[in-house]
Amino acid sequence: MTVNETMLGRMKKLLRVKFDIRTATVTGKTALGSHPIGFAASFIKSEFRLRVNDWFEDLIQPFASVPWDEGTSVDDLSAAILNRSTVPAIKRANGYRAHVLTLAESAFDNAAGEGSQTVPVADRPAVQQSMNEQLESSLLRDISLDDLAGDRATILSNVTDRMVI
Repeated sequence: MTVNETMLGRMKKLLRVKFDIRTATVTGKTALGSHPIGFAASFIKSEFRLRVNDWFEDLIQPFASVPWDEGTSVDDLSAAILNRSTVPAIKRANGYRAHVLTLAESAFDNAAGEGSQTVPVADRPAVQQSMNEQLESSLLRDISLDDLAGDRATILSNVTDRMVI
């Protein structure tokens, strides 16, 4: 797992979920103004910036303004997010993993109950839905019902595995 690959994954999910862009061909080199993204500079500096602020709120202080334009690549954007991060050691894989583990623990406690150690089979669909919603911007792949089987440590490991590449 590299943090850069994970950031690319999170950027692609942002583009898919919030802008309905088909991201199969998006790479780190894809420019924000080119196909399939196709954003104009004014949109990038306004609405897109606001969506980035919301999507990455767990990692950054909001961008008040940005130098991004149609030629800014997804890799450039990922670098800007990492450089703006408020999370200690974010650029190291173990630093990012520790961060998302904290997010997963919080979401698990909110969904299953503070300090829960397991999730009863009957409760798994509700816990799954709640956690998928709470962690939407940081999950690269949705949590499955099977991810919620086992003890707390197993569940949290399964969930964090869905948050990193």
